[in-house]
Amino acid sequence: MQSVHLERMMQKHIRHPEYTLAFPSFSVKKKKLAKLKKDDILLLGLAALQFQLFKEGKACAAVALETHAETMKIEITKVLSDDSSKREYSDKYEILICAFSTIQSRTLETGHKIEMATLKIQEVTLLAQGKAIASAKLVTVDEKIAIQITEVYHG
Repeated sequence: MQSVHLERMMQKHIRHPEYTLAFPSFSVKKKKLAKLKKDDILLLGLAALQFQLFKEGKACAAVALETHAETMKIEITKVLSDDSSKREYSDKYEILICAFSTIQSRTLETGHKIEMATLKIQEVTLLAQGKAIASAKLVTVDEKIAIQITEVYHG
């Protein structure tokens, strides 16, 4: 009887796979990245807000945000194949991700909706090789989406 109770307790605490909600990845010259400082602006090449789910640095799905009174929902609009998220790695460029939040989902299929708490869309964490290298805020430059660095993490 205790084993059944323990099994039920453990099922309640099963963690689903985690994904990072972010803009599509982009590249920056490594030399420029090494000189990154507060108030620098990085152009993302986006004219409109586009979001993807990443797992271990690879784009897994394109998603759309739906806002409701007290919550937000993320709807998976397209599951991305392995080769659709590949980027050329080079000695000159670093692939970066502007991350908003980490979410859990047991299902990753088109049409699936994931409910989450309110998202602070103005604040992003800049990731390189899965590690946070800076925090930033969203800005627009010539009607294009960009980020302005608010803090650079050292080490």
